[in-house]
Amino acid sequence: MSDTLSLDIPRKQWVNLYTETSIPVGTSVKIINQGHTIYIDVQDAEPTSVSNSITLLFTHQHIINTGSNNVWIYSISGSRIIYEM
Repeated sequence: MSDTLSLDIPRKQWVNLYTETSIPVGTSVKIINQGHTIYIDVQDAEPTSVSNSITLLFTHQHIINTGSNNVWIYSISGSRIIYEM
């Protein structure tokens, strides 16, 4: 992973990481949370709610997505992520 960029996550809105950043779906991405707690869901369609299948990512925690689905990110208070490809 070499490119490091940031993305603001608005409050109470699902954001598709790949759509917002123009990264091809399925690209391996390391997501580092730099703000308030975020919810991450990996699936094709936009989530309709926060469910038990969602990963919580607290400040300064990270996760690596290696799958082929879309990555959806949600924050109740708004947040910022750093992502590396």
